[in-house]
Amino acid sequence: MGGGPPSNLPPQLQRLLLLLTEFGGIYGTAAVAIAWFTHIDPFGNLHWSSADVLLGLATFAPLLALDALLMLPDYGIGPEDSQEVAGMFFGNPEALRNMSAGNISVAADPNALPSQDGSSSGPAADNTAAPGSSSSSSGNPLLRVRVALELLQQVYTRANPGIGLSPVAELAVVVVAVLADEMLYRAVGLTLLGLWVRDRLYEAGFDESVTLAWLGHTFGEMPTPEFARYAAVALVACLGIAGFAAGALREREALKRLQVLDKDGTPSEKADALKAQLVASIGSQNLVMYGVEGVREVTAAVMAGVAFVATGNLAAPLAGSMAAQSLFSVYQRYSLARSKKKRKALLGLHSG
Repeated sequence: MGGGPPSNLPPQLQRLLLLLTEFGGIYGTAAVAIAWFTHIDPFGNLHWSSADVLLGLATFAPLLALDALLMLPDYGIGPEDSQEVAGMFFGNPEALRNMSAGNISVAADPNALPSQDGSSSGPAADNTAAPGSSSSSSGNPLLRVRVALELLQQVYTRANPGIGLSPVAELAVVVVAVLADEMLYRAVGLTLLGLWVRDRLYEAGFDESVTLAWLGHTFGEMPTPEFARYAAVALVACLGIAGFAAGALREREALKRLQVLDKDGTPSEKADALKAQLVASIGSQNLVMYGVEGVREVTAAVMAGVAFVATGNLAAPLAGSMAAQSLFSVYQRYSLARSKKKRKALLGLHSG
């Protein structure tokens, strides 16, 4: 017998049960098991408190604003910007036209290729650009960011595993998934990390309280265990930043390897260089996407950690995370509907 929901159930119900098991059962079970072995509360002192819930929502305000900025505007590139975007990826538009026509030696002219920052170089960039085209299109950094945000928006729109469910069923998945995440990462993971940091502070000679001072000014004292929990949140943020930074550096090194152009090679080698340059240009958009995604992930972790440490009540980060994820699901559905509407209008225009 295979695992998973019974095959005789309706497909949407099968999908719902699968998501509840994947996001709720696995993470929740892991949280309970680790908490049992370490003798801590897997629910993080979860109880209703309107003050704690409001604090959690307020703490998540930056993430809510960031999500709205990423998902609500339409970053789609219009026809008026199409030549500029093509120049951003290919440099001199004449190169692309020659390559399409089969004139490899002209298409692969290294002077027509954009450099690492996307700008064209050499006389070909100045003299062979088609009328109305922008050979210095990459001089517009806002357009490059806009293209990256459009790609990221599309990725986020299609990354919703519950998009095929009804809104009510997806909300059930959000509630279970967020609860399991907060149990594992905040109630268990952050608590254990805070205890580890506390022990290291005591070993380093700290007393039962830590004096908070900066630039010669003293702002008061904080109990060492509480200070250790905030330090654990800061450590999580540093690890997240380091992880995304390392990934961005690897991506950048890959781009440098792709951008070694053979100016004296054969026509086929120059054509390969042009293709590599296209990949590198796409990769530069990935760097922007990578950075934005890193900011969002680190912000979410820090906001949840601060809300939990400040209240000692899992209800605070739970409320903030649930609001963020619920709104993000709404944004994903809205963005998908907008994309379908634009595609339908485009097909109607072509058929007309």
